[in-house]
Amino acid sequence: MKKILILILNLLIGYYAECQVLTELLVPKYLSGRTAATANNARMPLFYCFQITGLVPNQVYDLKAGLALTTEAATSYGAGNQWNGSGFSTANWIGAFTTDASGNSGPVWGAVQPTGNATRFLPGAIVNLRIGYIATGVSMPAAPSFIGTKNITGLDIGNTAVTPATTDDGAFIQGSATALGSGKYVCAYDNTAGTGDPISIGLIRTHSVNQLSNNELPAAIDSILKGGTSVVDGDYALLIPIGSNNPNGIQRLEIRNKSNVVSFPSITATGIWPSGGNTVTVARRGIIAINSVDAPLPVKYTQFTADRSNDNIKLNWSTASEVNNNGFEIERSSNGTDFEKIGFVKGVGNSSRLNKYSFTDKNNSFAYYRLKQVDFDGKYEFSKVISVKSNESSVELSPNPFNDNLVINSNTAIINAEIVDITGRVKMFEVVNSNTAKLNTSGLDNGVYFIRINNGEKVITKRIIKN
Repeated sequence: MKKILILILNLLIGYYAECQVLTELLVPKYLSGRTAATANNARMPLFYCFQITGLVPNQVYDLKAGLALTTEAATSYGAGNQWNGSGFSTANWIGAFTTDASGNSGPVWGAVQPTGNATRFLPGAIVNLRIGYIATGVSMPAAPSFIGTKNITGLDIGNTAVTPATTDDGAFIQGSATALGSGKYVCAYDNTAGTGDPISIGLIRTHSVNQLSNNELPAAIDSILKGGTSVVDGDYALLIPIGSNNPNGIQRLEIRNKSNVVSFPSITATGIWPSGGNTVTVARRGIIAINSVDAPLPVKYTQFTADRSNDNIKLNWSTASEVNNNGFEIERSSNGTDFEKIGFVKGVGNSSRLNKYSFTDKNNSFAYYRLKQVDFDGKYEFSKVISVKSNESSVELSPNPFNDNLVINSNTAIINAEIVDITGRVKMFEVVNSNTAKLNTSGLDNGVYFIRINNGEKVITKRIIKN
């Protein structure tokens, strides 16, 4: 039986393979080069993000990733240790992602750690991403399923330069965000618009992607990457080029979550950050500190709820911490798509403690609500959307016409329900005391009736048909 299932799975995979498309969503321009002929003691994980469409729907997939010279044969995965869900190794990542009902992987984040490979990770060498993927339970293909189109250049960052050229030298950013960013990704760009490929991608602490010590990395950078005791939630490390490879400096830092959704970015048109960090003139192996005031993260909500009391809807929300928060615009919609501003609540500004807020809207109709959190500099981000039921009594009957069973759903508690014929004679009466009732109408003849639903305040009458 197992062999038959695998055979069927292979046939399905072959069918879907013809329409598969892998898109490199985010691939950085640079990676850490080796520090000696066959060693790398200054390795930094290279984070990337991709998605695949046209796969088998609702299927779990394994992943294999490596980095190879752009000149290498299409059959080579190259080298490097990939993150396999629990550590960096050459092992496949079992169960790396699961497709949706349309066969789409959605954004998938991965990481490859450069090794001491003699040629592939030489500073100045240019590599690309090689990815293999296969349904869990099937052998990984010997050749990569996809060869990347993005060029990634190795940087010389060891204690002693490996190459005499200075055009492949690199430096570091030691970032300090707030704890709210933990587990998210930070992308660095050399322009304020965030166009093109990111210079570097890092993962904000605390997270599980730890690595062993690298004694040729600066101590602060090494500690962040290995999850050292000096690391706090929100710390991150980035690799950047220097000199002619970085004439504009790092002008944009943006936070992305696992769904690859961007929080509002922080920018500086000069490459010099407010606290003084100059990413334009940094020297080889230099460290530029960028703190949470330089690159703030958005407000994080701990709750956002709505409670109705007659015609008043009270919105309640709270934040765990705030940076640069001017306040919240309250928005309402009748269809969940088109929102209008109905009020504003001032924010605390900067805070590391719990803050509670509320707003009351006089409205008796069904409505959607969301918050637009606005920074002092005009940047903004929306909360999740929540809905509130109408205050007016509403009843749904299903099915109608019906056979032997009729289901009543109401937004208010039903006291009782009675069914009458077209002459007004009561044919059925049932006590409910619930918002939902299932009536057994097998004793009724086929025909047209009326149902009267009593919620204690009013009686709602609806026409029903039994057939």
